[in-house]
Amino acid sequence: MDLFKNYYDDFKETHKNELNIFLHLFTIMCGFFGFISLLPYNYIFGIIYLAPLICCVPKQVFNNCFLFVSAFIFMSYVYIIDFYQSISLMCFAFMFQEFSHLLTNEKTMVSNYFCNKDFMKRYLIHTYFLIPLVIKRCLNTSFE
Repeated sequence: MDLFKNYYDDFKETHKNELNIFLHLFTIMCGFFGFISLLPYNYIFGIIYLAPLICCVPKQVFNNCFLFVSAFIFMSYVYIIDFYQSISLMCFAFMFQEFSHLLTNEKTMVSNYFCNKDFMKRYLIHTYFLIPLVIKRCLNTSFE
Protein backbone atom coordinates (compact mmCIF):
# COMPACT_ATOMS: atom_id res chain seq x y z
CA MET A 1 0.00 0.00 0.00
CA ASP A 2 2.92 2.36 0.73
CA LEU A 3 4.39 1.87 -2.75
CA PHE A 4 1.11 2.87 -4.38
CA LYS A 5 0.74 5.84 -2.02
CA ASN A 6 4.23 7.07 -2.95
CA TYR A 7 3.47 6.76 -6.65
CA TYR A 8 0.10 8.42 -6.19
CA ASP A 9 1.71 11.39 -4.41
CA ASP A 10 4.11 11.81 -7.37
CA PHE A 11 1.28 11.31 -9.85
CA LYS A 12 -0.90 13.90 -8.12
CA GLU A 13 1.86 16.50 -8.37
CA THR A 14 2.18 16.07 -12.13
CA HIS A 15 -1.56 15.66 -12.84
CA LYS A 16 -3.31 18.66 -11.32
CA ASN A 17 -5.13 19.87 -14.41
CA GLU A 18 -8.57 18.26 -14.82
CA LEU A 19 -8.26 18.21 -18.61
CA ASN A 20 -5.00 16.27 -18.29
CA ILE A 21 -6.66 13.77 -15.93
CA PHE A 22 -9.61 13.31 -18.28
CA LEU A 23 -7.29 12.86 -21.28
CA HIS A 24 -5.30 10.27 -19.33
CA LEU A 25 -8.48 8.38 -18.55
CA PHE A 26 -9.35 8.38 -22.25
CA THR A 27 -5.87 7.31 -23.33
CA ILE A 28 -5.61 4.44 -20.85
CA MET A 29 -8.95 3.19 -22.15
CA CYS A 30 -7.56 3.21 -25.69
CA GLY A 31 -4.20 1.73 -24.74
CA PHE A 32 -5.62 -0.95 -22.47
CA PHE A 33 -8.20 -2.00 -25.06
CA GLY A 34 -5.46 -2.19 -27.70
CA PHE A 35 -3.25 -4.27 -25.41
CA ILE A 36 -5.96 -6.57 -24.10
CA SER A 37 -7.18 -7.22 -27.66
CA LEU A 38 -3.78 -8.67 -28.58
CA LEU A 39 -3.97 -11.42 -25.95
CA PRO A 40 -5.67 -14.71 -26.85
CA TYR A 41 -6.79 -15.57 -23.30
CA ASN A 42 -6.96 -12.07 -21.93
CA TYR A 43 -9.14 -12.99 -18.95
CA ILE A 44 -6.10 -14.85 -17.55
CA PHE A 45 -4.07 -11.66 -17.92
CA GLY A 46 -6.87 -9.81 -16.11
CA ILE A 47 -6.58 -12.18 -13.15
CA ILE A 48 -2.78 -11.95 -13.12
CA TYR A 49 -2.94 -8.15 -13.30
CA LEU A 50 -5.62 -7.72 -10.63
CA ALA A 51 -4.44 -10.31 -8.08
CA PRO A 52 -1.46 -8.29 -6.74
CA LEU A 53 -3.42 -5.03 -6.94
CA ILE A 54 -5.80 -6.15 -4.22
CA CYS A 55 -2.94 -5.86 -1.71
CA CYS A 56 -1.48 -2.63 -3.12
CA VAL A 57 -4.34 -0.21 -3.64
CA PRO A 58 -7.27 1.06 -1.56
CA LYS A 59 -10.43 -1.06 -1.76
CA GLN A 60 -12.50 1.54 -3.64
CA VAL A 61 -9.74 1.95 -6.22
CA PHE A 62 -9.38 -1.82 -6.59
CA ASN A 63 -13.12 -2.25 -7.11
CA ASN A 64 -13.07 0.37 -9.87
CA CYS A 65 -9.99 -1.23 -11.45
CA PHE A 66 -11.77 -4.59 -11.38
CA LEU A 67 -14.76 -3.08 -13.18
CA PHE A 68 -12.49 -1.29 -15.68
CA VAL A 69 -10.46 -4.41 -16.53
CA SER A 70 -13.54 -6.66 -16.65
CA ALA A 71 -15.42 -4.27 -18.95
CA PHE A 72 -12.54 -4.08 -21.41
CA ILE A 73 -11.98 -7.84 -21.40
CA PHE A 74 -15.68 -8.33 -22.14
CA MET A 75 -15.57 -5.63 -24.81
CA SER A 76 -12.59 -7.31 -26.49
CA TYR A 77 -14.72 -10.42 -27.08
CA VAL A 78 -17.63 -8.39 -28.45
CA TYR A 79 -15.71 -5.85 -30.53
CA ILE A 80 -12.82 -7.69 -32.17
CA ILE A 81 -10.00 -5.62 -33.63
CA ASP A 82 -7.00 -6.84 -35.60
CA PHE A 83 -3.30 -6.65 -34.76
CA TYR A 84 -2.67 -3.34 -36.54
CA GLN A 85 -5.63 -1.66 -34.91
CA SER A 86 -4.40 -2.83 -31.50
CA ILE A 87 -0.90 -1.51 -32.12
CA SER A 88 -2.31 1.75 -33.48
CA LEU A 89 -4.46 2.22 -30.36
CA MET A 90 -1.49 1.63 -28.07
CA CYS A 91 0.73 4.05 -30.04
CA PHE A 92 -2.04 6.64 -30.05
CA ALA A 93 -2.49 6.24 -26.29
CA PHE A 94 1.22 6.65 -25.58
CA MET A 95 1.67 9.68 -27.83
CA PHE A 96 -1.55 11.38 -26.76
CA GLN A 97 -0.68 11.00 -23.07
CA GLU A 98 2.53 12.86 -23.73
CA PHE A 99 0.66 15.42 -25.81
CA SER A 100 -1.86 15.96 -23.00
CA HIS A 101 1.00 17.11 -20.77
CA LEU A 102 2.13 19.58 -23.44
CA LEU A 103 -1.43 20.77 -23.93
CA THR A 104 -1.98 21.37 -20.21
CA ASN A 105 1.58 22.58 -19.54
CA GLU A 106 2.28 19.96 -16.86
CA LYS A 107 5.44 17.94 -16.38
CA THR A 108 5.23 14.20 -16.94
CA MET A 109 5.65 11.93 -13.95
CA VAL A 110 8.35 10.03 -15.85
CA SER A 111 10.44 13.21 -16.11
CA ASN A 112 10.82 13.13 -12.31
CA TYR A 113 12.86 9.93 -12.40
CA PHE A 114 14.12 9.75 -15.98
CA CYS A 115 17.75 10.36 -15.00
CA ASN A 116 17.80 7.93 -12.07
CA LYS A 117 19.72 4.68 -12.36
CA ASP A 118 16.58 2.71 -11.44
CA PHE A 119 14.56 4.41 -14.19
CA MET A 120 13.39 1.20 -15.84
CA LYS A 121 12.18 -0.31 -12.57
CA ARG A 122 10.26 2.86 -11.68
CA TYR A 123 8.82 3.09 -15.20
CA LEU A 124 7.53 -0.50 -15.07
CA ILE A 125 5.92 0.09 -11.67
CA HIS A 126 4.45 3.35 -12.99
CA THR A 127 3.01 1.47 -15.98
CA TYR A 128 1.56 -1.26 -13.73
CA PHE A 129 -0.07 1.31 -11.47
CA LEU A 130 -1.29 3.59 -14.27
CA ILE A 131 -4.91 2.39 -14.24
CA PRO A 132 -5.32 2.66 -10.44
CA LEU A 133 -3.45 5.99 -10.38
CA VAL A 134 -5.77 7.56 -12.94
CA ILE A 135 -8.86 6.05 -11.31
CA LYS A 136 -7.86 7.33 -7.86
CA ARG A 137 -7.08 10.76 -9.31
CA CYS A 138 -10.52 10.83 -11.00
CA LEU A 139 -12.18 9.86 -7.71
CA ASN A 140 -10.36 12.69 -5.95
CA THR A 141 -11.13 15.36 -8.56
CA SER A 142 -14.30 17.44 -8.59
CA PHE A 143 -14.42 18.08 -12.39
CA GLU A 144 -16.21 21.39 -11.94
